[in-house]
Amino acid sequence: MAERLLLVHGAWATPEVWDPLIAALGDVETKPVDVTATGEPRTSSTQLVERIVSAIDGCEAPIVVIAHSGGAALVQQAVESRPDAVSGIVYIAGIVLPPGTDFTEACAHRYGRAERVGIGRWLESTADAVVVPPEAGAAVFFHDLDAPSAIAASRAMVPQDAAALGIAPSWTPGGLGRVRQLYVGATRDRTVPIELQRELCARCGIESVVELPTGHVPHLSHPGQTARVIQDFLRSLTAEEEATEGTERLHA
Repeated sequence: MAERLLLVHGAWATPEVWDPLIAALGDVETKPVDVTATGEPRTSSTQLVERIVSAIDGCEAPIVVIAHSGGAALVQQAVESRPDAVSGIVYIAGIVLPPGTDFTEACAHRYGRAERVGIGRWLESTADAVVVPPEAGAAVFFHDLDAPSAIAASRAMVPQDAAALGIAPSWTPGGLGRVRQLYVGATRDRTVPIELQRELCARCGIESVVELPTGHVPHLSHPGQTARVIQDFLRSLTAEEEATEGTERLHA
């Protein structure tokens, strides 16, 4: 049986960040996609998009893709080339970007300057990668977890190849734009402020939005609430599919 959900994590995370959500989803079939890019070997955002496309191709269509944070822009680009294989996308505190726009440009559009938003103020660079200091990760990404969990989550983060951080997705209304999209906003997000999330949704034409009173990683801090939102979306997709099939039978 084909996977029902593809899970695409964000920068500095690993596929294990999805474990609490997978448990909360119960019998929904899932497949995390590994888009880590630690700098060894060097990895570009284009290569990460190719991993997602390959994962889509490896599943029986149609599927639903769940994307968190910076994984959202990668998914936008991947689904542009496979819109018929994807019935829906759920972005969780996602960095969704208008066509041809990268995150720096999106911040400049919102704030009037290329501001270093959220975690950007504390990032450190090595020869091959960009690193989140553990104390910054705990305070910015995981502040709504209890202290031991926040520390553990922050220590589990990995370096991110600088070449894998920048992407300006190229998508069209006839590709990505015709796939059902739901945005799950995080109102207590300290790295992608909720006002920026809302603006990016509007600029991308995403009208279906649910907001949770959480930090940047609700699937880790509030997996039950996040799972319920996803399950409601899956039910709505199923209802749409059944209604479409019923209409087709009537006109057959």
